[in-house]
Amino acid sequence: MKAKVTSDQIVPFLEQYPDALIVLFSEHREEYARTLLSILSKVGHPTYWLATCNLLAEIHAPGVAALLLRDLQIQVRVCVRDDDLETGFGEDDLGGACWDGWVRESEGFPPTGIYELTMESGQGAVPLCNGAVPIFYRRSIVVPGRTIGVGDCGGEMNKNRY
Repeated sequence: MKAKVTSDQIVPFLEQYPDALIVLFSEHREEYARTLLSILSKVGHPTYWLATCNLLAEIHAPGVAALLLRDLQIQVRVCVRDDDLETGFGEDDLGGACWDGWVRESEGFPPTGIYELTMESGQGAVPLCNGAVPIFYRRSIVVPGRTIGVGDCGGEMNKNRY
């Protein structure tokens, strides 16, 4: 992870390895500020979007505010509720689904590290960046011949509110 590579060399792998690349960008966030700005609109998953925004905000990257304000949609929302009955209709900041998968490395290959970004600070979670919603990452080792489970929860997020 201490490797220094050009954006041109690694951005083509963003779709395939977004977690690992965002961790790599975080190690050299000032050097990759322009790259982080350019990928902000390409990272649709809420965890990736939050991580990218947090990294840019931490370094006060020029242009991040303009980029976020450009996509801002002013909305009026009404929430109706009865406090006595504790019922009503409102909105949440995040909603979506969870999915699980697995990774298995073939015999004869060296152990492989898998990175996963998460909003949850649990066992093995390493802080990646601070912000209104801090982001963490976990690194799991896939040993040849063994299977590990991977998965995440995500979906839509109210980016305007963030």
